[in-house]
Amino acid sequence: MDYICKVMKRVLAGLLLIFFAGSLYGAPAWQFRHLNTRGGLSSNTVRSLIQDRSGLIWAGTSDGLDSFDGREVIHHSLPPLANSYINCLLEDSAGTLWAGTDDAIYRYTDSGLTREDALPAANYNCLAEDRDGNVWIGTYDSGIIRMGNGTVHRYLEGESAEAILISGDGRIWAASPTAPEGVYLYNPSADAFVSPSFDFKDTERARVCAMAEDATGN
Repeated sequence: MDYICKVMKRVLAGLLLIFFAGSLYGAPAWQFRHLNTRGGLSSNTVRSLIQDRSGLIWAGTSDGLDSFDGREVIHHSLPPLANSYINCLLEDSAGTLWAGTDDAIYRYTDSGLTREDALPAANYNCLAEDRDGNVWIGTYDSGIIRMGNGTVHRYLEGESAEAILISGDGRIWAASPTAPEGVYLYNPSADAFVSPSFDFKDTERARVCAMAEDATGN
């Protein structure tokens, strides 16, 4: 019995040693860094945040566009006299960065931010890209705009879109305060946004401000 107890104590000591070693060396050491204007950020009001394919973090602030490479914040100036309140960001499948402000859409290239002159002046809220490479742009009170293959199509003029989601099955959803069910669904056959006619489960209809899809398609 004494021999068994000694063996069990050795096993337990070994397991504890492995546990503490794993705690010290195996677990990730989370570090948090607070970025603000003191550290170079253009504004403490950040409306949009994305990470591009190269790992850069892009922040759309109330005073322009910033990028962060893990070491320093770099400010990317908009054209003179441009509205610098950036509401939304998108990196498309070609690697182009899009930015929507209170009055225009910009594309970022090596030469800087260039205004998309094909689009009207509007308050741009959200950006999304579909399977075909079309960019869908939501606005406040100016509807939804689709850009692709050099063409511009407009939908729901006079209405607002607070969020656009391209679901895993390719469907295009738009959250709108004027939609009967809170959201619209794009119908390719009719080339129009329609009400999907569904009921909210376990809740009442409310204003939809954001949408996300989980791994199972909900």
